[in-house]
Amino acid sequence: MIDAYAYIGFWPYWPIKVRKTADLIKLMDKWSIDKAVVSSTRSIFTPNVEDGNQEVYEAVKEFPDRLIGCAVVDLGNEESALRQIDRALESGMRGIRLYPLYHGYSLRKVSPRVFNKLIESSLPVIVPYRIIMNWGLPRLQPEEIEFLLKSLSDIDVVICAGNYRELAPTLEFLRKNDNVYFETSCLQVWGGVEYLAKTVGADRILLGIGVPLQYPACGITKVQHADISDKERELILSGNAKRIFKV
Repeated sequence: MIDAYAYIGFWPYWPIKVRKTADLIKLMDKWSIDKAVVSSTRSIFTPNVEDGNQEVYEAVKEFPDRLIGCAVVDLGNEESALRQIDRALESGMRGIRLYPLYHGYSLRKVSPRVFNKLIESSLPVIVPYRIIMNWGLPRLQPEEIEFLLKSLSDIDVVICAGNYRELAPTLEFLRKNDNVYFETSCLQVWGGVEYLAKTVGADRILLGIGVPLQYPACGITKVQHADISDKERELILSGNAKRIFKV
């Protein structure tokens, strides 16, 4: 089982018990999560994304069999974005996450050079609607994601943290773009996993749990108890993530 949308680092909104990477590994052990795709919250909430990316690099170095590193890249400044992508490649990151709302830019205004650099990197790009499932947190508009998808048609893009009102535009994105995937961490629609599997195919869906910011049982149960075949379940729980993140 692979959590395709996990975090390390501090959380500014309310206290959380898991602050250290070793504690995250213990939580993963408790819930039989084999691996987690992680970025650092520090890269979201502080001006220098590289501080958090360094935390991820060190965490993956400490637990290489358990953690899959994703760099957070701020695409708002062309030159610094190009450098951040280079550093992500040099440090062995397996993906790039984007948080435009927190870094103060619009995806519609990103330089074509930066988009071309992302394509050249061949790293999957992860774009969340929101950080986790909390209605009080900022939400990225579907129109922003739509523009991103038009600019990154040659690499894998994983859309994260969508729920009720994001489902319709997300399904449209998946139907129109074979390189687009969706993870389930914030999906609360009744029967949502089986609906997605029947509508766009289980090979386009990744298990998302959101450890340690979300309670693991919710994310795991909605896939384990979904009315889908064992083959479809295996793809969602780990198979698709293994392929996309080259595990």
